[in-house]
Amino acid sequence: HAERPGRPALVLDLMEEFRPLIADSVVLTLVNKRMLAPGDFYPGPPERPLLLSPDGYKKLLRVFGERLRSGVTLPRSGRRTTYYRLLEVQALALRAAIEGRADGYEPFRSR
Repeated sequence: HAERPGRPALVLDLMEEFRPLIADSVVLTLVNKRMLAPGDFYPGPPERPLLLSPDGYKKLLRVFGERLRSGVTLPRSGRRTTYYRLLEVQALALRAAIEGRADGYEPFRSR
């Protein structure tokens, strides 16, 4: 992600490793289970022609929260945790690498 004043590029880069596991998974769940309907959207301005209604947004947040609370197995230790906790663990690992307290940063890889 390119640097730009006010843009949280480091956070965006950190979150990229979780995009398919969390964000894409949430969207696919909403679509595949037909949880969103045409009424959950409304027309927006040209730069964002379709927007999510407040009810649609509530559905998205509910499924997103469920995903964050779902379990995931850590590859190295085999321990179970939640995606919510895993995000925190990875953020702390990145911090340690930036501060020189760790030899590097290893992104999370499922399977």
